[in-house]
Amino acid sequence: MRDRPKGPHEQGRRIPKKERKESGKEWEVSPKGMPIEGLAAIREYLRFRPRVLREIWVSSEGEAAFKSIAAEIQTHGVIVHKTDRDSIARLWGLPQIYGPLVGLGHFKTLAEAEGLAKLKKLGRDREIVLVLDRIQDPRNLGALIRTAAFFDVRHIFIPERRQVSLTPAVIATAQGGLAISDVTVVTNLSRLLRQLKELSYWVIAADMGGKPIDASIKRLDRMALVLGSEGDGVSKILMDQADVIVGQASLSGLESLNVSVAAGILLAQLANL
Repeated sequence: MRDRPKGPHEQGRRIPKKERKESGKEWEVSPKGMPIEGLAAIREYLRFRPRVLREIWVSSEGEAAFKSIAAEIQTHGVIVHKTDRDSIARLWGLPQIYGPLVGLGHFKTLAEAEGLAKLKKLGRDREIVLVLDRIQDPRNLGALIRTAAFFDVRHIFIPERRQVSLTPAVIATAQGGLAISDVTVVTNLSRLLRQLKELSYWVIAADMGGKPIDASIKRLDRMALVLGSEGDGVSKILMDQADVIVGQASLSGLESLNVSVAAGILLAQLANL
């Protein structure tokens, strides 16, 4: 199910003159991409992955915010369009925009071989990767990407089927997280875990009934944290491959946490020695 109707960024169509008359030739054809809403997210991409940002639309209310990033925008050759907020929303096919700035971003997931190759080249002494099992809510995926980026998790692996991929809602919720973290799509998560084990990763599955994270787990150099959907959790075939199953006990009796909240708690414990 789509969160928003298609806009010109997804259809690659020529924008009608009546929709671009305010800016003349500036609004002709936009390349395929997805909207990046708000100054904070745009700034993250300018800092860490400027090639993602292709164009930016600025409303009159966003002039002050735009000035704070104008130098970086010019440095990276981002095309700038100035118009009003309603026209931005109409142009992108959005019911409304949540800020006076909207950027056009070019996002892509990595293929399995490409993602694993990048992981091997990273070469850091200590590494945590995130493996997501059937996350179907785009807001949850976006929040997971943002959380992973906050804890400097550079690689997120998701399955090809029964899993939401990158959508405008994911991009919006991630709030710049894809400037740090790569998302790799794999055909078989079970095979992926075997490949990660061959690269000396310990597979750590999350479950509410799992053991608390202790010092012995924190000392591990390479960890693959596996998280499942709220309804079903991590699938049995992946749970059986886990070297250790961890969890956070409820203090009130509530049975579960939102998956992105659980990820934040577990990554905070794993990331801090």
